[in-house]
Amino acid sequence: GDVYKRQAESIFGIIQTILPIIINREDTFGLRINLWRSAWLMWLDHPIRGVGIGNYFNKVGPYMLQMEGPRVWSAVAHNTYLQILAETGIVGFGLFITMVGITFKNFARTLAGINLQTLSLRKTWLIVFIVMLVGGITKSDHADKFSWMVMGLSVYYAAQVETKNAVEEALSPPKPKAVEAADR
Repeated sequence: GDVYKRQAESIFGIIQTILPIIINREDTFGLRINLWRSAWLMWLDHPIRGVGIGNYFNKVGPYMLQMEGPRVWSAVAHNTYLQILAETGIVGFGLFITMVGITFKNFARTLAGINLQTLSLRKTWLIVFIVMLVGGITKSDHADKFSWMVMGLSVYYAAQVETKNAVEEALSPPKPKAVEAADR
């Protein structure tokens, strides 16, 4: 009982120190909020094309001057989606979201038609992709090669199914003319 009581007190102690930071937007949480607000304002100033790839870092300073609380002159947005929106505008953001959608579509196409070992690996990479997308809420990793590799793996897995289907079709005996006509 005593061990559990100390653990509970420890957890409540941590929560008691975190809640005021969140409410008052202090520490790194407050800085992230200001970085996100700066990215949003940056996008509002440049909605179509953004400020240019890689330019958030150099352009955030003047936006941060408008914020209360923790500020920095140069930093990443600590949010993949807001940073892409600020840097590439709605056009680049739309392209990024389209690539994410295509990646999910490619992974979904491999639900059937591949062996169990390949399917297990596909599921693992899909989970990695989802974790990376969720992580993108608090970090900027859109330029990370690993992210793009996982998107490429989705193409590989989709191609595995297409190749298997093409081989099966090529090896299957031709249909009699009467069956072909009935299929139409």
